[in-house]
Parts: sequence; structure tokens; C-alpha cells
Amino acid sequence: MDETGDKCYCGQTACVETFISGPSLERFYMKLTGVKMSLKDIYDLYLKDDPNAILVIDRLIHYFGKAVATVVNIIDPEIIVIGGGVGNLDVIYERGPAEVLKHLFNNELKTKFVKPKLGDSAGVIGAALL
Repeated sequence: MDETGDKCYCGQTACVETFISGPSLERFYMKLTGVKMSLKDIYDLYLKDDPNAILVIDRLIHYFGKAVATVVNIIDPEIIVIGGGVGNLDVIYERGPAEVLKHLFNNELKTKFVKPKLGDSAGVIGAALL
């Protein structure tokens, strides 16, 4: 994603995971403030116009746009389901598509972005059904 990124748990540097996952956003907030906080709490501060939380969410939206645009440019999916803690943030659905559009080859984005119908439990339910 960006050579300035952190080392990923996979051993490489600057993977998408190090920019747009919940834990990476929490780590970025801690780097800014020295305070350990959950993504939900950071988002609540964002909604209250906290400057550090705004930096975290703006960074999320920027890298979300770059990462997802790569997928859309290559496979042009009709729909993308956004799971995990980040998928619970309304800002992804509000600001994310416009940021993706900035990085597309085309001047139109038809891909829809949706929350998982089963919420954060989708993976567990799927595993149980196996």
C-alpha cells in the first residue's frame, strides 16, 4: 500500500491489513495520542470532531479507497461485503465509495458496498455450518 507502513503480522511491510484493519487503526490512534482505545470508541470520538480520531478515520478512508479501487479495477465486482469492525463504521459506506472512485480507471463506480447480514458472527456461523 505504502512503503511508510508498519510491519504486518505476515512478515511483510505495508500490507493492506496494516492500514485499514481495526487493530491497525487502534495502533495508529495510540501512536498519535499514547492512549489505547477500541475502534468503536475512536469512531465515537470522530463523530464528536476529535482531531486525532478524525486523522485516524481520514487515513482509513484514504487507504480504503486505494485498496478497494485495486480490486474493482481488476475484477469489477457487483458487490463487496465489508466485514470486521471496520464494516460497522457508517463512514465507510458514506465516504468510502467517493474515495474508491478517485482511484478507478473508469469515471463511474457501480460496485455496491454492504454490511454482512450476519454481522461480526458471519465467520463463526459459517464455520459451525461446516
